[in-house]
Amino acid sequence: MMIMAMAFWSLIVCAQTAFEYYNIALVKYNLYNYEGAIEDLDRAIEILPSNATAYILRGAAKFNLDDFEGAIADYNRAMQIDRRYGGDAGLRVSDHRGVISEKNRSVVIQPEFAIACFNRGMAHDALKNFTEAIEDFTMALEIDPGLVKAYHQRGLSRYGSGDITGACSDWNRAADMGHEESYALIEEKCRNM
Repeated sequence: MMIMAMAFWSLIVCAQTAFEYYNIALVKYNLYNYEGAIEDLDRAIEILPSNATAYILRGAAKFNLDDFEGAIADYNRAMQIDRRYGGDAGLRVSDHRGVISEKNRSVVIQPEFAIACFNRGMAHDALKNFTEAIEDFTMALEIDPGLVKAYHQRGLSRYGSGDITGACSDWNRAADMGHEESYALIEEKCRNM
């Protein structure tokens, strides 16, 4: 443990590149130090403003601090960068609530980067901007139709907007794909339809 702590602190002292600041931020993020992660991501973005992944991680940190508008702004920026630069990014992000997640894989950045759309949808949903949330979850599903949580979350947003039929349809799709929470919602909210 002591060796890990010393290595971590030596990285902090010697961080000079956007990549190093991003890696330090990722460690802080995974230790639930979201404020510290944001500070290092600010530095990474200052050095390399075209780093869409840094904006996505900073958006996730802001989301965890209930700064939903700030999170949306970062996801928007990531998608703007996406359109201009393109490329590959390895991304593993999940929050302590289990809401934001991405498989441990390399993703090709596209203008409608699936995880940024999903995360932005989560932030819109938290602000009760259900129309925008539904649009974002739909974009995420167009890119990655296997993103089960997007069906579930879009169902929640549809339910919040009063579209019970659409919500039940999404929860049925998620349940068919093995999503446990969707089963419970179908039983609770859809059986009387």
